[in-house]
Amino acid sequence: MDNFLRWLTLVSGLAIVVISLTHVSLGQSWVPDTQTVTASIDSQHRFYTALFLPYGAALVWVSSALQDRVWALNIVLAALFWGGIARIVSFAVAGLPHSFYIALWVAELVVPPVVYWASRSLSDGVVHDVQI
Repeated sequence: MDNFLRWLTLVSGLAIVVISLTHVSLGQSWVPDTQTVTASIDSQHRFYTALFLPYGAALVWVSSALQDRVWALNIVLAALFWGGIARIVSFAVAGLPHSFYIALWVAELVVPPVVYWASRSLSDGVVHDVQI
């Protein structure tokens, strides 16, 4: 399980870094089901996706010493889950988006609890020596 989680966090982190760089450089032009956006929306989109890069970098960092950094993995998982909750608000306010985003939403709400459960075997739940 340790190796699987290590690879999962590494590959996910690297993918997120690439996604962030793509969003910042191309904007919404490559995103499914988007229309012409205002300068304000484009600015917001690039800003928030720029914040996605350190999220991916955190996963890469966690993967390099997973057993010692389970606490950090839990923080990252909570952030992903919170993103899924934010999508619920969006669905309630703006309606259902493209099916691609619904799939992301499902992943954001399902993956964090599953990975959290799987990572419980790596730690006894006590932070012993936090290494940053």
